[in-house]
Amino acid sequence: MCSKNPHIGKTLSLHSTPLASVMTPKHLIVSEENGMINWYRIEHPFDNAKPEDKFITIMDEVDKEYNFREALPPDSESPAHYMIYSKSHAHLLLGTANGVLSLLNVASEKVTDEDYEQEGQEE
Repeated sequence: MCSKNPHIGKTLSLHSTPLASVMTPKHLIVSEENGMINWYRIEHPFDNAKPEDKFITIMDEVDKEYNFREALPPDSESPAHYMIYSKSHAHLLLGTANGVLSLLNVASEKVTDEDYEQEGQEE
């Protein structure tokens, strides 16, 4: 099954090659070849938006960042090639190309009523 009218909603220019990504209700998290893991804030379409306007908007600015490569021992430095949240969404499991698994204790943030209120004030 494919879209009849596919289009690109947003393009990001990254500092290095993206290796892995995971989406949460509030962020697109991207692991890059340079060892950085960046959280980009996303906005969901309005409930009553037209079908052609129903796509997720990715913000350009980095909301959070983490240098994963620097956190590893010198003999196992590698960027994250695999990312997935735990079932509880409280931990981010990261895997590297050289066989290291790490658990990053960063919970996935949920969209709150405050987020919607702030969004309404910005418009």
